[in-house]
Amino acid sequence: MEVGHAVARQGMTREQANEIALKLLDKYESMAADAPKGVEYQECYDVPTALPIQEHFDMYRRVKDELAEMGIEFPY
Repeated sequence: MEVGHAVARQGMTREQANEIALKLLDKYESMAADAPKGVEYQECYDVPTALPIQEHFDMYRRVKDELAEMGIEFPY
């Protein structure tokens, strides 16, 4: 959702978005067959506070930084 808002806000064209999608596909396609299933909510968040645990937050920041380097202008 955050990515969708950012690209709409910056007026990214479909062609520009496709370039990013192709970069991500190139990076992750070979890993898709062996991708981990993921984890449950309570493994990513502190349930009483609804705040992400540090490991999950760090992963979120790494991915967001990677997308920003590809041209997505996050307003926050």
